[in-house]
Amino acid sequence: MQMIVKIAMEPEWESKFEPNSYGFRPGRRTMDAIMQIRTTIMRNSTRDGSQWILDADIAKCFDNINHRALLDRIQVFKQAIRRWLKIGIIEFGSWHETVAGTPQGGIISPLLANIALDGLERLFGMETAKGKYIFPSKRRGKNRGVSVIRYADDFVIVAPSREIISNHVLPATRRFLAERGMTLNDAKTRIIHRSEGLNFLGFNVRQRKNHNAPCIVTPSKEAVHRLLDKIKDVLTTYKQATVNDIILTLNPLLRGWGNYYRFCNAKGTFTYVDHRTWEMIWRWCVRRHPAKGKHWIKKRYFLKSNRRDWIFGEQEDHVLFRVATIHVSIKGYTKVKGSNSPFDPMLHNYWERREGSGGNES
Repeated sequence: MQMIVKIAMEPEWESKFEPNSYGFRPGRRTMDAIMQIRTTIMRNSTRDGSQWILDADIAKCFDNINHRALLDRIQVFKQAIRRWLKIGIIEFGSWHETVAGTPQGGIISPLLANIALDGLERLFGMETAKGKYIFPSKRRGKNRGVSVIRYADDFVIVAPSREIISNHVLPATRRFLAERGMTLNDAKTRIIHRSEGLNFLGFNVRQRKNHNAPCIVTPSKEAVHRLLDKIKDVLTTYKQATVNDIILTLNPLLRGWGNYYRFCNAKGTFTYVDHRTWEMIWRWCVRRHPAKGKHWIKKRYFLKSNRRDWIFGEQEDHVLFRVATIHVSIKGYTKVKGSNSPFDPMLHNYWERREGSGGNES
């Protein structure tokens, strides 16, 4: 039932949502948000970009959404949604009333969260009274140069100065969230300069201080450590597994992680991940045969081809995937344009080209 309601409501709200909201929306991806941040803070020959960033974190967003504020924004299926919100939860056999928040894991919860948070970008002069978009550089007063980039309940706000964020952006954001029953997590919310680097959705975006240096987007250190920890856990858990079992377990993990970061400056990171993976694989092999020599272990577990040595596997057509074989190019990804929606019948050709090219449409 939630899926039916979601399918019915989504086209209407997709025509209303703000252009720089990307999370849990059809046709929009993590990389769209990252590219928008990069474009916003990037220094180029014609402007110096916006230098200060509010890295915001909402405290338990899905748990604290105000029911009345959310329902006031919804015009259809209001009774069904009210019942889902008020249905309560059963924990250890006891029923508890739900006075705020959306159903945990509910199909419709991401859409409801987007509805609740819609308006954050308009808060800073995003559009005219007639709904026409105004670029940040052309806005007036304190809103000039202020940009909001949101992915579900994660968002950043970029501004020309720390003072504007402290005296204008933060108070306005707090009021906006309070009206919807939410607050900022002060422990995780911070104001940073673009040269310090921003971690967002597993990426690190940083504009170096050197005037001619590019804006660099790389996998965050935390994301790399999480991947390596997962690989270590697999090898620790499957100490007696076969080589094929290890490959079948690790290859989807490595390939999926690498494809997530293929549109950023990840070449060096990919090489590092492959090296650390090889080190862990080698220790796994040596631990299995403590009485054997290194040459025997290499011959037993590693293949050699005309181009490479030390290929982990027993068959040439079934070897451990190397993340460094993925072609990376930050210029290969084209961000979704403005408020374009897959539900717009006039944009069918645009979305067909985009989906067919994986985000690299002309």
